[in-house]
Amino acid sequence: MSGARVHVDRRDRLVIAGCLGLLTWAVFWPAHRAGFTNYDDPGYITENPRVQAGLTLRGLEWALTTSDYDYWHPVTWISHMADCQFFGLNAGRQHLMSVWLHVLNTLLLFGLLARITGKTERAAVVALLFGLHPLHVESVAWLAERKDVLSTLFWLLATWAYARYVEGLRPGWYRAALVFFVLGLMSKPMLVTLPLTLLLLDWWPLRRWPQPGACPSDTDPIGREAMADKSGVAQGRSLAGLVMEKLPWFCLAFAAGLVTLQGVRSGGNLLSVETVPLSLRLANVPVSYARYLGQLILPDQLAVLYPLPEQWAAWQILGACGVLFGVTALSLVFRRTCPYLLFGWSWYLLTLAPTIGLLPVGLQAIADRYTYVSLIGVFVMLVWGIADLSANWPFRRRILGGAVIAVTAACGLLTSRQLGYWRDSVTLFSRTIAITSNNYIAHYNLGQALMTQGRLEPAMDHYREALRINPKYWRARNNLAVILLAQGRPNSAIQEFLQALKVYPAYAGAHLGLGRALQEKGSTNEALAQYQEAARLEPNAILPQVYLGDALWQCRRTNEALAHYRKALELDPHNPEIRRRLQVTTGQAQPGGLLRSKPPVR
Repeated sequence: MSGARVHVDRRDRLVIAGCLGLLTWAVFWPAHRAGFTNYDDPGYITENPRVQAGLTLRGLEWALTTSDYDYWHPVTWISHMADCQFFGLNAGRQHLMSVWLHVLNTLLLFGLLARITGKTERAAVVALLFGLHPLHVESVAWLAERKDVLSTLFWLLATWAYARYVEGLRPGWYRAALVFFVLGLMSKPMLVTLPLTLLLLDWWPLRRWPQPGACPSDTDPIGREAMADKSGVAQGRSLAGLVMEKLPWFCLAFAAGLVTLQGVRSGGNLLSVETVPLSLRLANVPVSYARYLGQLILPDQLAVLYPLPEQWAAWQILGACGVLFGVTALSLVFRRTCPYLLFGWSWYLLTLAPTIGLLPVGLQAIADRYTYVSLIGVFVMLVWGIADLSANWPFRRRILGGAVIAVTAACGLLTSRQLGYWRDSVTLFSRTIAITSNNYIAHYNLGQALMTQGRLEPAMDHYREALRINPKYWRARNNLAVILLAQGRPNSAIQEFLQALKVYPAYAGAHLGLGRALQEKGSTNEALAQYQEAARLEPNAILPQVYLGDALWQCRRTNEALAHYRKALELDPHNPEIRRRLQVTTGQAQPGGLLRSKPPVR
């Protein structure tokens, strides 16, 4: 009979998994209509020649050594390279790859929870919420956030392998779990909290902690069928022993944290206490935890960027602290009879901790992508809690079934709508401006998108609005200067470029633009000095080399121009415009007009 039961369970789980996969795929399918955004996608894909070259030995070497975008995440870079290798710059197919990864994560979460808890239906509902919730649209639909879905894949694989190790089947599962953990850290350093979540799993549902009060009651034999003890591995141990078992994990997490901190600091993106005071950081912690819970319940006002305010009101801080204290107290009071509450709440608090704002990277208060793993804990709390509360309800299965259908429909509709906002940068940032306030970065990105479409006047309006909100935002000032230069107003452009450099003297883009403006006025020697400074600041950038080559060619310093064109071609071997410049300079082609380039838009 037991063999027949296992066969039925496996068949049921396969059917449920198939339905989950198809539903998640169907809801996220419209993501293939989205294009690239102008927010991080250029650096990761559309303006990154190393990535666009596909899977090359040189590219793999670069991926393993670079800390571009503050992180050391070579597996993520290799993922983008593979996309370009097989799909080119086809945004739709690259989006579908992210959708596939999200579907796989949904199925892994279902299989993992069903295996370690023995509760197939509850695991299915948790996976359904994970797969369809609108808060996860950003992680899936934003190609620059491929690292989210990719790192979570390794997170779940590492946890699955660890659960198999706990079953006592083979010690090799422990080593496999460590390998997946390392691959996850190489995709995104968010996995630094994974060792702590393994300790949580040891407490519930794996029941390895020695405290008898932490074990589930006999009325809810969590995992007794799924995690049957085969070699004594899963029996209770001392807490110190469980921590020592995770010692390699903690060492790897600590090393990854140090590398990430160094990368963020060297990139200049770790904000100082002058920019974000300690009082604001501390206040933002409880408010952010509470805001994510609010978005979980009402996910209808989601944006790609939520600006950090100058301060939070006292009632917001006190209200958020009240929510956190209340849920924490509830979880502790019912830790024996409902251990999943403390497990889920601890998971939520711990996995969000690295991004909660105590060490702010960027000026966002919160970000949807940070909830991709964290909400798993809250989903477990809700699903297991509602299932236990409704244990004695009449018509329980009908009521709960109807509730699941209603929640599925609501999530599907809201997710479909949210995916529509990711169609292009104009739509995305227009929506962001509509539902947030004082969002100068959103105004800047919308202006940049409009500028790319040739809509210069509305673009200037958004740049000026960004500067009204933050007069020191040098990126907006630089692009405003670019438009002025394009309109034939070099004097006005020079003033704006100088203002940008006054705020940020190490901004290579403003040096390039200032050089172009000076060259327009005939001050070629001064322009050369600006180009050389840009090349010094960004020695591996293409544009400074091209601009230097153009200016030197016009000064009839042919040999020097050739050297810079060759350097540019070395950086981007497949660029036809650079090859044309080389041919013109060596007399193998007719110029067809002056060699000119548009000033850089950053």
